[in-house]
Amino acid sequence: MKKNDINIGYHIAILALFIGIIYFYLQYASEPLLGWYGSREVQTAITAYWFDFHHLFKSLFFYETPLFGSPWSIPFEFPLFQLGAAGIHSITGIPLDKSGRWLSTLLYFCCFIPLYKIIKEIDLDKEYFYISAILILLSPIYLYWSRAFLIESSALLTGFLFLWASIRFSKTNHIRWIFWIFVFGVLCSLIKITTFPSFVLAAFFSLVMLNSSNFSAANIRGIILKMVPLFVVLILCSIAVKLWTEQADDLKLTNEIGRALTSKNLQG
Repeated sequence: MKKNDINIGYHIAILALFIGIIYFYLQYASEPLLGWYGSREVQTAITAYWFDFHHLFKSLFFYETPLFGSPWSIPFEFPLFQLGAAGIHSITGIPLDKSGRWLSTLLYFCCFIPLYKIIKEIDLDKEYFYISAILILLSPIYLYWSRAFLIESSALLTGFLFLWASIRFSKTNHIRWIFWIFVFGVLCSLIKITTFPSFVLAAFFSLVMLNSSNFSAANIRGIILKMVPLFVVLILCSIAVKLWTEQADDLKLTNEIGRALTSKNLQG
């Protein structure tokens, strides 16, 4: 079988999966937010509902989720996803629950763009992208959670963008990629800190792999020097997460029920 025929087969398979997934999403687009972790979906939707674009700074850093009484602010993650869902609802008039779900789906599909670029950057054949894309599209976990009114897809996309920027820096040494590593790293860690470490490990593994043609002393020094900016970015990301967590905890402490939801109490 010719390689072109194989590629056409991959394209048909991916297109069929996309159509099937979109059909699946359309069938359940009007379902209430009562699936697994429905309370978390509702909480995210309520935050988006009360987003105030006239006071954007306050809505981003002191956003309100009126669940446990006044004062209303009990922040958890950085509300980038909630901002997007509220924006779509405000601009288009699409119901908020559908806006959040479709935004989550769109961000999920957008993950394939940096995935393709990552595979291209590490000089792998397109078949690796096709196989990866098919496996992701067939995954029941991704299929279910990508339609939820949750932050997962936004964290996944910023994680992939962080990894792509890290690989670009490793290959080009252009300082501008350090900026994008920092931006996507901070966003991913603030949106969902538990998603970020896996992409950090992938970034360091890729850096070593792309520079390990030989293990001479000079080459090892080069790898270490390239790791230094990544370590600096990780330190800055850690500082950003710490500052956000401290502010969020301070706001929760002003609420009688919110006190039980501080980072210290949630850790047990």
